Amino acid sequence: MNFSDNARVGYYAGGSDGYNFQLEIMQDSEDLFQLVYLGKQTDDEIGNGAILLITEKQFILSFNRGMGQGSHNNAIARAWADINGRGPLNFRDVVIIRDEIERKLLTAKIFSEREAYNKPLKNMIVFSFNRGDKISKAEFDSFMNFYNEYAWVISLENFEVWFGGKKISLEQVMLLLENMIDPNLDLSEIMPKNEKIIGNPTEEKRLKDR
Repeated sequence: MNFSDNARVGYYAGGSDGYNFQLEIMQDSEDLFQLVYLGKQTDDEIGNGAILLITEKQFILSFNRGMGQGSHNNAIARAWADINGRGPLNFRDVVIIRDEIERKLLTAKIFSEREAYNKPLKNMIVFSFNRGDKISKAEFDSFMNFYNEYAWVISLENFEVWFGGKKISLEQVMLLLENMIDPNLDLSEIMPKNEKIIGNPTEEKRLKDR
């Protein structure tokens, strides 16, 4: 990992609390293996997780604060604030952003931790999508960039995958999303006008924006 690249690390002002911190963006599949490695060190007092946000321009896969030990909601809020160019957050901001995200984006919370020291490692990715039953082609392209880089790790490390309250495979999630594509869907009114790229850019959008 290389967190010195400011183009891929948010909150440049350098926050220092649970709501304001530099995101530790995953660069490739080795970082997801690192999350699982850290999960093997946990017990019932230590959480370990990551977050995923899908937009039309990028996917953002990031450790929770402190290489996985922080809050999922705080990391999601920090990511949304960073791509919108916002600075410091507080607890109320996180609650508001969480509700906003639920209405707008495909997201996921990722877990790799033990419920107790002598329990087996539990790996899980839980998708959330409450906007309706349609996604844009660009959103699907962003998801596929994530899928193509990380699906084999998710399979190899036996992650449970949940979508819509059901346990399914990541491939089934991909097929569900593919069937939800609406080529005429316009998300310009609900997405950031000047979205900052802090994660993995979607190729079609990157070329279009040059």
